[in-house]
Amino acid sequence: MELLPPQIADALNLPEGYSAAKEVAKIQKAVFPMFKEQGFTSKGRCFNKASPDGTIRVVHFVTMPATSSEYGKFSVEIGVYIPEVWMFMHGSYGARIPKTFNIADCEVRLAVVPPGASSARYQYWEAIAYPELTTRLRETLGEQASQFFGRFSDRAAILQELEKNDASVPWVRKDAPFIFAILDAEAGRTKPEAARHEFESYLERALKFGHHHPDHEKYVRALIARL
Repeated sequence: MELLPPQIADALNLPEGYSAAKEVAKIQKAVFPMFKEQGFTSKGRCFNKASPDGTIRVVHFVTMPATSSEYGKFSVEIGVYIPEVWMFMHGSYGARIPKTFNIADCEVRLAVVPPGASSARYQYWEAIAYPELTTRLRETLGEQASQFFGRFSDRAAILQELEKNDASVPWVRKDAPFIFAILDAEAGRTKPEAARHEFESYLERALKFGHHHPDHEKYVRALIARL
């Protein structure tokens, strides 16, 4: 495992030989027992737990690369993987279902922000495994994960949240119509025509309010064609 070169260590005010990967591994190891008690398994930087309805709960530790200005920090993100949404958006293009799911596989996601952060944008934690940080992370992550996974416990709960008009579902605001339409169609509550209409309405709103990009429109129309 490559250690931090002296010149970079000086620039980032980190000790020579520092390894963020090793530090995050220590932190992750200290946090995992709390999730193991709940039935999660650990592999790489991720904790996974399958729910009875086939959705997967995910906790993902993301270490910033040495080329990043945020090197020496890491983030923790939690999410829910929804099989039929993933297959619709990725699987039909030839992607294989991963053995371990990370945050990129999730449609509903949330970054766990350190206490006292001035904004949710500042989601990074210091990648130094000292006891105070580990304790603070364990408490914050435990509380937020419990609330998040309680809120999005299964498909019915996810659908209920997506039906809200307050755009409060984390990380899926612009994609909520996609997820809702797919889940609704898979549940047999709507016909493909209704799902297509939802996607078309989404594009109309995006064009009307200027939230539009040609490549995104092309992607959405490809999804419509497969409904």
